[in-house]
Amino acid sequence: MSLEPSERFLAWLQIEQGRAVKTIEAYRRDLRDYEEWLAMRGKTSMTAGSADVEAFVAQLRKHGKAARSIARQFAA
Repeated sequence: MSLEPSERFLAWLQIEQGRAVKTIEAYRRDLRDYEEWLAMRGKTSMTAGSADVEAFVAQLRKHGKAARSIARQFAA
């Protein structure tokens, strides 16, 4: 069974990096939000470019998300 790139990344964080379950859950939510946002624009994480990332960050700021929260979201 092949995992999606985001799930492979999360598994790597948990298994290889020893990240806490709560951290993995937060990253999973962040990745899901980004992937859903991309899907509404007809893109995936594999086809998105830097302009897409910038637009997503701008939207997060517009909706009042704190800089720290945005930074965590993109640490994933």
